Amino acid sequence: MTTSGVWDSQAHDIDMKRKSSFSLLDGAQRPMPSIDDEDDEHPAQREKKELLWRLMETYEPNDPESIQKSFARHLEYSLACTRLNFTMEDAYRAAGLVLRDRLLESLNDTNAHYRKMDVK
Repeated sequence: MTTSGVWDSQAHDIDMKRKSSFSLLDGAQRPMPSIDDEDDEHPAQREKKELLWRLMETYEPNDPESIQKSFARHLEYSLACTRLNFTMEDAYRAAGLVLRDRLLESLNDTNAHYRKMDVK
């Protein structure tokens, strides 16, 4: 029940629930920026760039199991902890690294889009 003076989004058929944009990107293709044809660029360099983009062509998955695997990977390889011997501080740092990975994907794509569109 709402007060009569309060605007009701449901009355106007508007969904006001916050949607996670990252959940919409699971398995989606990342935009590949065009590789400028530079006269001085060696063909081997170009092949390396294309290989790197093929390896990075999809976003990190955001389902619970993938996030848990990423957490365990950061705990062991980024923080050099064993899976059975770590502190809550180590767990906090690993969780931060998992989040950072996903935020950086979005940030890098945003910056590439801004460069392409020449936004100020």
